[in-house]
Amino acid sequence: MYDNYYIKKQGDDEMGKFKAAFMFITPDSDPKTHRTNITTPEVLDLVVVGVKDYEQAAIVARELVDQGVTAIELCGGFGQIGVRKSGCCGGR
Repeated sequence: MYDNYYIKKQGDDEMGKFKAAFMFITPDSDPKTHRTNITTPEVLDLVVVGVKDYEQAAIVARELVDQGVTAIELCGGFGQIGVRKSGCCGGR
């Protein structure tokens, strides 16, 4: 039923929800308070979280992965350097 192979297909009970995150960066963000979850009944658990800098992004990214998140999308504000420093691409 769904086009994206990451998402649970109708009748495929052995797969769980797709756990993803979107991370944005602003100097006044606190990931403890600037965070929300969006959950659909069957398909998606999405965490949206703000961080203040690249170092905090790396910490939050590791926490998200430990919580079962399998995809992290970064705001364009990270730029190429921020993506590398955040550790979200394995340091590459």
